[in-house]
Amino acid sequence: MKRLLLLPLLLLSACVSGPQTSTNISRVSVLVPGEGYVGGCFAGFFRPDNEFKADKTRAWIFVDPYDGTADIRFNRQYVKLSVASSSGSEDEKRVRKTFISSSPELKADLDYTVTNVDEEGWLTLVGMLKVESEGHSEVIAVKGMGGC
Repeated sequence: MKRLLLLPLLLLSACVSGPQTSTNISRVSVLVPGEGYVGGCFAGFFRPDNEFKADKTRAWIFVDPYDGTADIRFNRQYVKLSVASSSGSEDEKRVRKTFISSSPELKADLDYTVTNVDEEGWLTLVGMLKVESEGHSEVIAVKGMGGC
């Protein structure tokens, strides 16, 4: 009898809470091979819960090749960004950069800290990526690595 009473309550609570809105769905997705970074020095970032793709390659969502540009996939479209401002440095252990694109109009604020440097000089990075476009704003916790 208790099960029969609980079912209508569960259905009612699902209707009251409503469907998930598009503002809860990430518009930033993993870069695919051939997009952006082609070698050399870089800082690459991924979601902490999605470090590796199925084929064990990094699941980069944002790549800064240290050349005044950055790469992101937004709304299923590859976007090349240009640096608009930058402060701090990896030597200082804290970096803040703002990147922009005019088509589509997109702004990405990257704020990260260097948490470790391994014996080969690769940096371990932890931070936040804020992406704004078309009235959409999204903040993503990121981890990453950087080096040459």
